[in-house]
Amino acid sequence: NIKRLYLPPTRITPQSQTSIDYICTNLASSEIESEVINTFISDHTGQICTIYIQKPGKDNMAIQKRSFTRRNIQELKELLSQQSWEEVYSKENAEEAYMALHKIIISTINKTCPVKITRTKKMKKPTPQDSDTKILRNEFLLAQEQYILYGTLEDKQQAARKKKEYDQLLKRRRKEATAKIIDEAENKSQAIWKIINSERKSKRDHNTLSGLEVNGKIINNPMDIANQLNIYLTSVAKTTLAQQPKPRQNTMTSRIANCPCLVLHPTTSTEVKQVIQTMKSKTSSGIDELSPKTLKRCKYELVQPLVNIVNKSLSQGTFPSQLKIAKVLPKHKKGDKKQPSNYRPISLLSAFSKIIEKIVLNRLLQHIKTFNMLTVHQHGFTEGRSTVTALISLIEGLIDNIEAGNTVTAILLDYSKAFDCLNHEMLLKKLEGIGVTGAAARWFKSYLEGRTQVVEISHTDHKGTMQTIRSESQKLDRGVPQGSVLGPILYIIFTSDMPNFLERHCSLLMYADDTVLINSAKTPEELEIKAYIAFNMALEYCHSNDLAVNESKSAQLFFGPKKRQVTEIPGLNQTEYAKHLGLTIDSDLSWSLHVDTVCSKLSSGVFVIKRLKSITEDQSILRTAYFALAESHLRYGLVLWGNSSKTNLQRVLIHQKKIIRAMLGLGPQESCRGAFINLKILTVVALYILEVILHAARKDLPRRNNLHNHFTRNGSDYVLPNHRLALYEKKPSYIGAKLANYLPDELKIPGPIKNMRQRLINWLLVRPLYSIDEYI
Repeated sequence: NIKRLYLPPTRITPQSQTSIDYICTNLASSEIESEVINTFISDHTGQICTIYIQKPGKDNMAIQKRSFTRRNIQELKELLSQQSWEEVYSKENAEEAYMALHKIIISTINKTCPVKITRTKKMKKPTPQDSDTKILRNEFLLAQEQYILYGTLEDKQQAARKKKEYDQLLKRRRKEATAKIIDEAENKSQAIWKIINSERKSKRDHNTLSGLEVNGKIINNPMDIANQLNIYLTSVAKTTLAQQPKPRQNTMTSRIANCPCLVLHPTTSTEVKQVIQTMKSKTSSGIDELSPKTLKRCKYELVQPLVNIVNKSLSQGTFPSQLKIAKVLPKHKKGDKKQPSNYRPISLLSAFSKIIEKIVLNRLLQHIKTFNMLTVHQHGFTEGRSTVTALISLIEGLIDNIEAGNTVTAILLDYSKAFDCLNHEMLLKKLEGIGVTGAAARWFKSYLEGRTQVVEISHTDHKGTMQTIRSESQKLDRGVPQGSVLGPILYIIFTSDMPNFLERHCSLLMYADDTVLINSAKTPEELEIKAYIAFNMALEYCHSNDLAVNESKSAQLFFGPKKRQVTEIPGLNQTEYAKHLGLTIDSDLSWSLHVDTVCSKLSSGVFVIKRLKSITEDQSILRTAYFALAESHLRYGLVLWGNSSKTNLQRVLIHQKKIIRAMLGLGPQESCRGAFINLKILTVVALYILEVILHAARKDLPRRNNLHNHFTRNGSDYVLPNHRLALYEKKPSYIGAKLANYLPDELKIPGPIKNMRQRLINWLLVRPLYSIDEYI
């Protein structure tokens, strides 16, 4: 039932008029309309196809929200500064004191920052039509009509000249308008990002749900949707755990011997101000509607009552119940939008809650660090460690085993709702094991218990106004609060005894809830047995600690000379590659699949940079876009995948050079070496050299002068270990030491990493390296 719509001629010349462009459809004629317009882009006209459909969530719609204008914030600050806060100070406990503060703040916000109906506006493209552009446009139209009428070569050339002049003037005007927007902006960084995001065409998500399937029926009432979604989200942990086997043994560890008790000592106004200042200036808010951005603006007015409330909370071991309410925004992941399981909960807590949590976190981390209580296998929430250090430890461990002649397996555990499933009683017991007793234990018990959440969705009424629909509250009996400051460290403490439980069966690497079990053996048969036992012991630990492992999503990879001869664990997904902490790891450690991902990201960056270049010549905008959209992807994990094949590294370099050419408007055959220097941007090869040398410096590897006391010419060089496999040279610590030995003597001097980093960057910036061979 496909038919071609009628179109008038779409290519008109002095000699012919042809309709060679198509619009085909199976819609009724009443639902679609077509027309042609002269775009002046090519010798064809443009075709516009309009389909008449009802589209929910218009870009330009009325939205109810609070008005936090600069003037309103100033009025809010003035009213808060006039408060004596006696109502807060006079309360005996933290619960009543916070309720008094909450009442004053809500009342003041209602007076100064009322809820208003506003209309969203698209950011207008900087394409002004001044008198000069109109004159040139008319001259071009006349020249084009002259050519169509008479068709002479002279008329054709004149029309082409006028079109070129018109196009060039439009480009200049767009660039001038963009520069004007930035010059006139009070917050230039924000203005730059608005321009970048306008070219990225990011889709606005209004968090609107039009229907939800519950027990086989579709519900459409917004309040019912919010309530049912909240019921689903708060019960998913219990449902998940109900499907797990019952534990056969108790894996709980005892208290650390001679462990001192955690003391939650009082805070000061200086600490509270510092905590507020370090908060991200987000506009999203918890149920109290006071965002971190607004709180930061009012920190001097609120610091004293906050100090009073925090100190009452710490000394009495209580956490205000009003701060235990989470506002949850359901974000669609993928699949059918009517299925509750296809939504990820984004939990927003009060900014005041995060202040108290951050203060407690400071004391907890200091306690843990002082007495060395966290396992060395955990890379999350540990100073000097990150996802990259976890990945380096994993890959270097694999390579060391292969160098030793072993075949290796890595089992990547996938947890279902790990943070949501934590048992409060078990967590408090494990906190007691590291010295959280007395008032501190009461505080954590109060913090965890009695939590509730509401789901908030958007709904557009019959008048086209978008309103906020908030569900009834539901209790949370398990888990650590999503979106909280303390949640990640509490999870890490909860699972810190897992390496000890499994130490006789495998080695373990952890970053928060991302866990890898590693086994190695000389023979495939031995490896199969060891891996099977290790995996089942890990399951035993998880079942005993109310952690649910999703076996169908957990992956098993094999590495080494006999990897094809090893049989996978039944029920596990054996794969040739897996994504772990943002890197795609393949069983050959070739990194080709990850390089594909990086190249794809860089291609998107080329597109955005080209669009930005068409509206601005401002290099600060283009550089900001480059570092955010290109170099951030280049740098992540480069210390590992940068030693892929020469072909792979050249693929990445080619994409990087495309971006550089787009930034400066260079032709495809023009050299980029000078451009890298002028833009002060490192090539991907130089970035790799920088990262691996710094990694070697952090490892404090042995140098030649450590082997003896007398002076030698190359005494500051690293000692390179003997090895039998070429794969060993892919280790960041090895290649970093090797490349560091090629540095000039003045750059080999050991010192603080920060200083060394800057000296290396300065040295590499004037050396746009295209290969490792050029460096060596």
